[in-house]
Amino acid sequence: MKQIIVLMMSTFMITLCLVGCGNSGNNISGVNPQESVTSTPQAEAKTPNSTVGALISEEEAKKIALQDAGLTEVEITGIRVKLEYDNGIQEYEVDFYAGEKEYDYEIHAETGAILRKDMEIENDFHQSDTSAARISEEEAIKLALEKVPGASEKDVRIHLDHDDGKTIYEGSIVYEGVEYDFEIDADSGVILEWEKEIATG
Repeated sequence: MKQIIVLMMSTFMITLCLVGCGNSGNNISGVNPQESVTSTPQAEAKTPNSTVGALISEEEAKKIALQDAGLTEVEITGIRVKLEYDNGIQEYEVDFYAGEKEYDYEIHAETGAILRKDMEIENDFHQSDTSAARISEEEAIKLALEKVPGASEKDVRIHLDHDDGKTIYEGSIVYEGVEYDFEIDADSGVILEWEKEIATG
């Protein structure tokens, strides 16, 4: 009988110890388990959405410049549109020629506002006397355009020059965001120099 009582007492004591240890383990952090599981939207860290203004397209920037200059696309040559950063502002640089005039524009890439514009006479591209050249200007243009499939005469700027006693055609082609600079021997038609550079950003 005594053994049964001792066994029951031992079992009771062990049960009390297990219950006590379990409760103390659950409360070590001092946080109610139900509260730790539940999260509220206010407790979540949120970062404000920063709305970045959409940029106008290169085509829109070109139209803004042409409209301001009072010109149409068929009246210009060698147009170049390039996206740049200037003092933390994104802007389009738009350059083109109309006759002997060179037009330079800086246009805000988000608002389309004209930030700066300039027009000047480009002396290098005045009509030159081609009587001393065996290759005509039209032939020189054709030779240059053969190296840029798809480009046309409106994409070409060219003038006759003299370098170290040699008569040359010097010019450039701006087509599909790439600028090609060239020199062509005005006597033989040989392309003396040819350089390619990305014209847009």
